[in-house]
Amino acid sequence: MIIPSLFNLLVSFLRDHHENSREFLRCGGVDIVEQTLSENKFFFKDKKSKKKSIANSFHPSELTVTSALRSSPKISKEFVDVLIDLRDACSHNLPLTEKIYSQLLFNDELWFGGVSNSIGVALHGALLPLLSSLAKSSPNRALACVDVKEMINLIHEYTTVDNTEETLLVDSILFDRGPNSGMKPTVPLTINERRYFVDVILSILIIMLSTKTSKTTIGPVLNFISYNMDLEWEAVNMDAQVTTNAWKCTRKERLLSTKKVCTALLFLMQCSPIIPGFYESLVECLGDVTSWTLCCIVNSYDDELISLGIHCLKTILEVSQSLSTAFSTDSADNSVTGSRLNVEPTSPRPSKLKNAKDDKV
Repeated sequence: MIIPSLFNLLVSFLRDHHENSREFLRCGGVDIVEQTLSENKFFFKDKKSKKKSIANSFHPSELTVTSALRSSPKISKEFVDVLIDLRDACSHNLPLTEKIYSQLLFNDELWFGGVSNSIGVALHGALLPLLSSLAKSSPNRALACVDVKEMINLIHEYTTVDNTEETLLVDSILFDRGPNSGMKPTVPLTINERRYFVDVILSILIIMLSTKTSKTTIGPVLNFISYNMDLEWEAVNMDAQVTTNAWKCTRKERLLSTKKVCTALLFLMQCSPIIPGFYESLVECLGDVTSWTLCCIVNSYDDELISLGIHCLKTILEVSQSLSTAFSTDSADNSVTGSRLNVEPTSPRPSKLKNAKDDKV
């Protein structure tokens, strides 16, 4: 319980103490805390070599303080409580409060990045509901603190399933590794836990993007859809050649997450009143929104995606008529910050469409 205890000590120094708060901010105290936690996240001690190493996919031979934080429900809950206490203790210093929000509370990459296949799931169960609640109560603050690209990358990470029998278990209480759970404490995230994580992250994205949208915030979402749809078309031909459980589960979870993101996109399109900057951002990212929707979503072998794409097209045409605006330009701005690929209308793939219809998952 060393991390909650240290944070409690920090709270006692900062609460109602303006000078300490100013010095803590001036000296980069929040940055130091964030860097220390980040550097320690993958550290473990090898019992044989007695040297510290960094591992992104290995289970540590000895739990570090951050591993223990993720593994113990009691410590995780106490840590989440002390994070809120730290925020309240610094409420008299607005710049410090904002840094605590952006670098500690809403730092999804710090708490969840790179640990989807590691031991310890308790922090997910304790912190995710808090983040969702904070985003709902202050969506503009969440939008200012959160990097949409990082959240999209987390969805990609958590839909990549490891080939372990325990990970494929779905009938279990979420984030429970107690004696009555039927699972060992070292079992990583199950399928249902990964899906729950994706659902919470998407709900936070929807809450944030429902307030206002720019090309830097909607771009990674569009890129995620384009990227995954291209991968799915490639998987149609590869599926007969690849037989591993990891591949099949990853493809299934990736397709499910794509449907969820497309549903979120449709929800944002149908919001009334229209989200400020939403359709303008679509045009900036895609150029011709209608063509991208046809080529990327409607041009699919999956009936649910086809239905979602048609509803998106219907909404686009209705909004275009009501605003007397055509949602298309001569060229798309493909330099969207945070995109992994160029987001642009993809060409139709009629040669694969007929055969793919018979290979539905």
